[in-house]
Amino acid sequence: MKIKSLIAVLAILFSVNLFAVPADKKPITIKQPNGKTLTFILQGDERINWATTLDEYSLLTNKNGNWVYAVLDKNGDMIPSDVLACNKEERSKDELLFLENVKPNLFFSKKQIDIRLNREKQEFDNQAKKAIQPEKDKKKKCCSWFRKKSKEVDSK
Repeated sequence: MKIKSLIAVLAILFSVNLFAVPADKKPITIKQPNGKTLTFILQGDERINWATTLDEYSLLTNKNGNWVYAVLDKNGDMIPSDVLACNKEERSKDELLFLENVKPNLFFSKKQIDIRLNREKQEFDNQAKKAIQPEKDKKKKCCSWFRKKSKEVDSK
């Protein structure tokens, strides 16, 4: 019975994680904190995700949750810049100068993808372990309750 339960739980958890839901490709328009407008398209799925401007610059969110242009660091990893993204027609000279050194369609490095997928696999493994292993405290409570009830019956 335990084996069948284990297989059922693993099958459910695995099938849920098998299919990544792709991002909706409808353009989204927002107002950035600097008052400029940004229209972008979400990319990826719930595992690996980013966005692109209509002219295909990659975007990430910064620590404040604002959309900024993505850049590559010295290791080739895609990271958020400090420059708030906006639509092409609203870009200042400084923003245009900044973008001269940024390639469109940047993507995460293999290392970044491996880290994210390994993290997800670890979370999956932890969920599976929790689903399979009974909590020790519950087992102890059950056994101690049973012993207590047995003693009460024996003493009567």
